Amino acid sequence: MKNQTHKGSAPLTAKPSRRNLKERRCAHDGCTTKLSQYNAREKCWAHADFKIPRLRGRVNEAAT
Repeated sequence: MKNQTHKGSAPLTAKPSRRNLKERRCAHDGCTTKLSQYNAREKCWAHADFKIPRLRGRVNEAAT
């Protein structure tokens, strides 16, 4: 009977998600929103600082 083992590399598996401490709360004064263990930010969506996304393409000279 032939050997039934497979040769080659190990199957690719996904990395587990990064997790933060459980039972974290929003850092904004007076906010009691519980943050997800998968959310790396210190504040909830309502109190998070607004970030302007990076836009690709030409910059419109009239807008600046």
